[in-house]
Amino acid sequence: MRQLNGTFYGECSTAEDDMYKNAAISGFALVKGVVVYIKFINRNTVTPNALKLNISNSGNIAVMKYGSTPLDNSLKIYAGSVGQFIYDGTNWILLGL
Repeated sequence: MRQLNGTFYGECSTAEDDMYKNAAISGFALVKGVVVYIKFINRNTVTPNALKLNISNSGNIAVMKYGSTPLDNSLKIYAGSVGQFIYDGTNWILLGL
């Protein structure tokens, strides 16, 4: 098991109608258990269950809730909101928004 140090924070300025949300975070490594906080500069207009998160070019990885359950389509991501995500080795899991 790898010890992770620090809090990873990034900003996503991807267009509101793009399902591939990107953020660059210095020192980030995609490992199981890593937690990131992402501030969304723009609101999201894409169906939430289609969202993919790409942190520091680690790949477009699906965003889920409760492991493999897709996000509820009623989820709203507003401009300026900050989401907390954990990587479970397969998907990004939304912990809070």
